[in-house]
Amino acid sequence: MLGANNAIGRVKPQAGGAVQRSVDVVFGLSIRRVRRVLLLIVLGLAVASALAQVAKYQLDFASAGIANLFDANFEANLPTLYSTVVLALAAFLLAAIAVSERGEEASSRWIALSGLFALAAVDEAASIHELLNDPLRSWLGTGGFLSYPWIIVGAVLALAVAIFFRRFVGRLPPAVRRLAVLGVLLFATGALVVEGFENLVVDRSGGEPTLWSGLVGTLSELCEMVGVVLIIEALLLFIARERGSVSIVIRPQA
Repeated sequence: MLGANNAIGRVKPQAGGAVQRSVDVVFGLSIRRVRRVLLLIVLGLAVASALAQVAKYQLDFASAGIANLFDANFEANLPTLYSTVVLALAAFLLAAIAVSERGEEASSRWIALSGLFALAAVDEAASIHELLNDPLRSWLGTGGFLSYPWIIVGAVLALAVAIFFRRFVGRLPPAVRRLAVLGVLLFATGALVVEGFENLVVDRSGGEPTLWSGLVGTLSELCEMVGVVLIIEALLLFIARERGSVSIVIRPQA
């Protein structure tokens, strides 16, 4: 994922004629390697979550707490940590693009997208959207596919974001646009559609989670995680096209 380190020396004069040498440490990023590493992590988490479902519901695993550590349907565990980190990474990349595009018309759009992904990272860590379920369920009387009615709010927000950013996305380079749109569609499919089917499976089993609902929930999280990987790849590709390369520079300051 990281290329060879390059030390770029710079000479800075100091008071009294002394010379201070400043060294920038540069890490080159390979977009393909970033994608490969992230997808391998996602695959590992998905397999671990599927095995956790089998352990809990088929093998009656005594230490459910250990299985829950890998269960993508639970919060405050390894899949949640991973999803929070990559959403925060996407927000950081969007903020970096906004800074580099400062003064351009599209800068405000990049900033807005960065804010949305930062909020998504916070929500992933704190499960804020889950707080909507009880009041909406009692108000709307939903069940089945909409047993967790926050999906309705999520769908409305997704549609509003798509309309607001439609022209902006249309002006992106074709390769970047294709990756970004595919990533967003995959993320939305997992978060809204596949999770709805998970709700339906739970509802038909009397409201109790089962092996099948757990596997569908794992598929939902898998779609979300792969979608974010594609979005990150699209952002890195955009930076590479605009700047010629993607690098992390560590520059010591006096």
